[in-house]
Amino acid sequence: MTRSIDGAGNLSAGFQGNKAEDKVKGAKAAVKKAAVRSASGKTILGIHYAWIVCTACALAIFGNSGITDSMFSVYQPFIMDKYGVTNTQMSLILTVKSITALVSAVVSVKYYRFFSIRTGMLLASLLCFASFFLFGFADDFGEFFMCGVLLGFGNGLGTNIPVCMALANWFEKRRKVAMSITVLAGSVSLMGIPSVFTGIIENVSLRAGFNVNAACVLAVTILSFLLMRNAPSDIGCEPYGVGETDAAGNAAADTAGNAGSGTAGGAAGNGSGQAAGDAEGSLAASASERGSLEHGDWIIFSAIYIAVGIICMTSYSYFSLFLSHEGVSSHTIAVLLTVTGVSVAIGKFAYGWLSEKFSSYACNRLYFTALFLGIGAMALFPQNTAILFISVAVMGFGSPIGSVGAVSWVWDLTSHEQNDRAVQLMQICLYIGMVGFNFLPGVIADLIGGSYKPVYIGYALLSLPTFFAIQYLYRKSFKKRA
Repeated sequence: MTRSIDGAGNLSAGFQGNKAEDKVKGAKAAVKKAAVRSASGKTILGIHYAWIVCTACALAIFGNSGITDSMFSVYQPFIMDKYGVTNTQMSLILTVKSITALVSAVVSVKYYRFFSIRTGMLLASLLCFASFFLFGFADDFGEFFMCGVLLGFGNGLGTNIPVCMALANWFEKRRKVAMSITVLAGSVSLMGIPSVFTGIIENVSLRAGFNVNAACVLAVTILSFLLMRNAPSDIGCEPYGVGETDAAGNAAADTAGNAGSGTAGGAAGNGSGQAAGDAEGSLAASASERGSLEHGDWIIFSAIYIAVGIICMTSYSYFSLFLSHEGVSSHTIAVLLTVTGVSVAIGKFAYGWLSEKFSSYACNRLYFTALFLGIGAMALFPQNTAILFISVAVMGFGSPIGSVGAVSWVWDLTSHEQNDRAVQLMQICLYIGMVGFNFLPGVIADLIGGSYKPVYIGYALLSLPTFFAIQYLYRKSFKKRA
């Protein structure tokens, strides 16, 4: 009889223990979801506000770069034909635009200390709007030149630097994906929109094209300003990805402590929660230690970004002029710009996903190869329509190394303490590449009868040493981890 009672007691205790364990497991799953919501803070339709900020940044890129800086190449042949602007003069307009963008990058840190990210981006966007509005009323080289100054300041102050600052504030996790989505907006502007503005210019007037474009910039600016917030603290929440492990671990610990047997169960639960938090902190610390450029590395780092500025920025500045001088019609150029926009968009989105799944080191091989082959084939066979379309698509796919790739290198190769300096240096060097080379293509074209073909062959060749240099920095970083 006594044995039976003991057996029943043990069975009951075991059943209760299993029931408690099931309760803990169920509670952990439920609490983890609740913890993520608690850590995330404000959401709209279940979406963390960080993604709303990402959308605002994408709109800023679309307005301050996509339909202004990138779209300007659509207008260049028409400006030259209507107002008699020479290749050299057009190079000067592009050069002064690059110089003012460079000056903007140099003063950007002080600028964004004086203005918040939100206000600073608004003012920069208004400069882009003003430049295109005034472009529509320009009648000679001097007026186009001054409008180029305004566009350079707006583009320099309202694109990569504030976007990187905003995303760094709002994202602890999925930052590269967010950056890919943001810079994707610059490519969306090339999907069919060049054909629309080409049609307006040819069927109405050049002035109408600029004014409609300016109105679009203003609309995008207002929407971006309404959505943008400087930091999570502005609305009382945490960056995306912060607190998920700690909150879930601690909440589960409390549940385990309540479901367990007295003080021992609670201590075990709290210990597991503390261990989860410690593990996350350890990972964060090691990630910070992995990337840290030494003194000599900064020289190579700067040279890489200067080269990328030459390849990825000036090549698009002269894209329409190169093709028009090779006998390609304006309508075909507009279609090619759309093809470029689609391929660049695919490349940007793929880079964010591939770099997080594999690594930026691996992505560099794919993207530099595409850039080299695409630019090289386009330069050598511009008269072959099939090769031209394929090469432009391949070139577009590889070109995100100048945007999301460039930012990813900063995040991978520099420590947290170096990030702000590295982002500013990145932007300055990109613009130095533009400034140092923007004037030369037009001069070279005038000297050799109007052809830009040697320039584009040079772009392709320059991509090779640039690739080997960035891979060298990555391999050096890998050795530090070992």
